[in-house]
Amino acid sequence: MSTPNSGETVSAISYRFYPEAMNPFRIDLYMRQLGFSLKKCHFFRELAKLVHESDYIRGNLVNMARTCGNPNCKCARGEKHVSLYLSHKKGGKQKMIYIPRDWEQKVRRWVKRYHRIIDLLEQVSEINRKRLMERKRS
Repeated sequence: MSTPNSGETVSAISYRFYPEAMNPFRIDLYMRQLGFSLKKCHFFRELAKLVHESDYIRGNLVNMARTCGNPNCKCARGEKHVSLYLSHKKGGKQKMIYIPRDWEQKVRRWVKRYHRIIDLLEQVSEINRKRLMERKRS
């Protein structure tokens, strides 16, 4: 077995020496061998699948209703044009990205996956907080 290069990241080293650890379908088995709880293994398996097998994007979707300015358009009579935007912060400023109609469902899935990833990370964090508090009491 070769030794890791000094420039390799932890995940690259893990993958190189323990490829089963990076396989989202086997990560829970690997973690059980290391002594992690079944609940935590389940969270990490789902998290690994979401991160490695699909696209995701940070932000929230916003429906915007606007007028185009054409006096003969339906929006001039009150029926505004509705379009979808991705709202996110970049450099401390709120940004909006227009989502074309043919990309709406795809971007909705990406945003949903991102929020699921965050939820899973929060659940794992809560497990670790509880473990820390139990350790602190003993």
